[in-house]
Amino acid sequence: MWRILKTGEFERRYKRYDKKKRQQLLAVTNNLARFVTLLNAGRKPKPLAYGFLRDEGLGILRISEAGSAARVAATRLYVYPDAEREDLYLLTIGDKNSQSDDIESCKRFVKKLRADQDLEGGRGHDDQDAGEGEEADAQEDDG
Repeated sequence: MWRILKTGEFERRYKRYDKKKRQQLLAVTNNLARFVTLLNAGRKPKPLAYGFLRDEGLGILRISEAGSAARVAATRLYVYPDAEREDLYLLTIGDKNSQSDDIESCKRFVKKLRADQDLEGGRGHDDQDAGEGEEADAQEDDG
């Protein structure tokens, strides 16, 4: 089972979208749920065979609102699937205006995460607690 880890940035943006852009949030989280279901069924994060997924480099994936029943503004949920550990990091949510800054922020997170994992010697997640230490500015999703 894939573990879902949320960054502080994701949590902040999620709350903002929940209050002000609920339909966009529902569109991307529905696609996120589809993606997680596929991962838990044994599918690999790549190759990307779904219209709502796009590779943003360094293993970062963008989940869009594509396929939503409601017509909503372009919205992006950025995730990083760590296939070795079966951890899915929810990095941030944004729109076209924040896209380049969001991607750069996600890339910094992934570079730091990988460096921290290299320092640990690549231990699996059974050997560590989610959200502890600098590695993951991310908290495990309890729900």
